[in-house]
Amino acid sequence: LEVLGDALLKYALSVQLFSIHPQAPEEVLTVKRTRKVCNQYLSRQAQAHLLTPFLRTAPLGGGQACGLNGLKVVADCLEAIFGAVLQVLGEAEAIRVVHAVGVAPRPTICLEDYTQRTCAVW
Repeated sequence: LEVLGDALLKYALSVQLFSIHPQAPEEVLTVKRTRKVCNQYLSRQAQAHLLTPFLRTAPLGGGQACGLNGLKVVADCLEAIFGAVLQVLGEAEAIRVVHAVGVAPRPTICLEDYTQRTCAVW
């Protein structure tokens, strides 16, 4: 789920950044996106939205807990949440969750939903 959430997050951020900076060179957009997908930023967003008390960091089979102090653990959990929402509720709802957590503001452009041939703003 973390892999799906990570891909969704990068996609949503790419669309958002391109909508704000359509003339920016690729490397500028990549640097801006990288700042928002780093473990430290994602961890801060999870903490700001009071998600960290709900994250299980101990392995399911027992063993040593990873601890919430690890930024990567929190960031991976947040990405897994995005991936779970994507799997259960679909792309539009998962992107809404990304926006709700404050990782990416809503894009300022209207994107076509090719499955329904309608135009919807996330």
